[in-house]
Amino acid sequence: MGSEEEAVFFLLQGAVPDYCGCLRSAFTRGSLRGWVYLEAIMTPELIRLLERTPGIIRTRQGIRCGGIEPSDFTRLLTMKKPTTNLKEGEWAQVRRGLYKGDVGLIVAVKHWGVEVLLLPRLNPPAGDFTLKRKRSSIPPITALFNLAEFSHTHEVIPKKQGNNSYIVGGLTFEHGLL
Repeated sequence: MGSEEEAVFFLLQGAVPDYCGCLRSAFTRGSLRGWVYLEAIMTPELIRLLERTPGIIRTRQGIRCGGIEPSDFTRLLTMKKPTTNLKEGEWAQVRRGLYKGDVGLIVAVKHWGVEVLLLPRLNPPAGDFTLKRKRSSIPPITALFNLAEFSHTHEVIPKKQGNNSYIVGGLTFEHGLL
């Protein structure tokens, strides 16, 4: 359960008719993370309840909220899952996060995103190099994992996990991909 669902649960539990009868409904959409929708009249009691609700953004100006145009009411309630053109077995480039810019093979498309096997970036082995720049300026080499080459270069023997699958240093390599 995400923080949006927890906020909705807290709001619906706290909105007893005597205290906060102005809240008619509260919901969130799984396809729009970070938003909680209320059908309500913004009374001081509801604002106090929102201020106590975990996961609701509060600033010095108060609760961050905005209205929805009546023409968008129906569209909000009938929202569909965002479609993706990514398919299993295709190659894709990571757009965000730690691996931004890396290329990988899509192995599964899930409701939360995709599962990708990445081309590993293997750091060159430590050695006595005479460089004009610091060692950190040398980018890791993007290449498929090769057991013999990796073992020889890094002097570490990866643990065989299964057919064409190895684990080393907390990383899992399948068919040469991370």
